[in-house]
Amino acid sequence: MNATLVASVLALTFAVLATECAVISSRCICLKNYEGATIPAAYVKTIVRLPAGSHCRDEQVIVYFNKGKMLCVSPVAPWVKTLEEVIKARNSTSTSTPAAATAIIN
Repeated sequence: MNATLVASVLALTFAVLATECAVISSRCICLKNYEGATIPAAYVKTIVRLPAGSHCRDEQVIVYFNKGKMLCVSPVAPWVKTLEEVIKARNSTSTSTPAAATAIIN
């Protein structure tokens, strides 16, 4: 075999492997999902739902806790949707302007 051909094949193989590693590193954040008991809303700061896409073929739900930790949870667990609604309602009411402040502003 020609040395140039061998070098070209090795370079091509290295390029493919390097690309594959880059793709793997940008894939799913959640490699394993928690499917246990309900997480109390008092411990949760926010929930992020990432749809499936080119980065990951699976939908992902990530719970961020008040103390800075995060946990991937099953997007199909029955309690996850309820927890999302509770957190969304809590966050929307906590960011709205209180009636007393509205009266002072007006």
